[in-house]
Amino acid sequence: KAGPGFSGAVLGSPANVTEQGVDRPIIHPETIWLLVAAAVALVLRVRSTRWWRRVFLLLVVVLSGFVFNVQFSMAHVFSLLELRIPPLNSDTAFFLVVGIPVLVALFGNIYCGYLCPFGAFQELVGDMCPAFLRTDPYKAGWAYGRLLKYLLLAFMTFLFATTLESALASGDPLVTVFARERSRLISCLAA
Repeated sequence: KAGPGFSGAVLGSPANVTEQGVDRPIIHPETIWLLVAAAVALVLRVRSTRWWRRVFLLLVVVLSGFVFNVQFSMAHVFSLLELRIPPLNSDTAFFLVVGIPVLVALFGNIYCGYLCPFGAFQELVGDMCPAFLRTDPYKAGWAYGRLLKYLLLAFMTFLFATTLESALASGDPLVTVFARERSRLISCLAA
């Protein structure tokens, strides 16, 4: 209301102020998608077929990745570390900062296994790979990769805790891979 009021009072322009349900919160389409996807993921954990999982993962890649580019990232981890919780009316940010950690605490690997577009893309590419090219890493290889992932997370968390520099999250590949404008370097690294 302030903008049109200023326009009318100071600039002499007609003030076309309309009452639009200011008190009603607006739920963004990406939040609706994340809520539906989380519910479907919980169902698929219990009752799933390979075909339904692939369809769901494809939807996650397309909608969470390319259409909305909404995923849990280092920026959300940093928000939690700073105890900077987004307000409830910024529903998508609130769901990512608060909802995803709560879902993971309650249901385990629900995000990485079902809702992460980067992980979904990797799984779909792995499924499309011809059988003669597939490799099955040894258990030690999986453990090493997992350790490396968590060491990198711990290192980034330590850097943030000592510098409080939010820009550290800007290079997060999970977000930049699906960005509309990405560099060739990021595309090559993702490939």
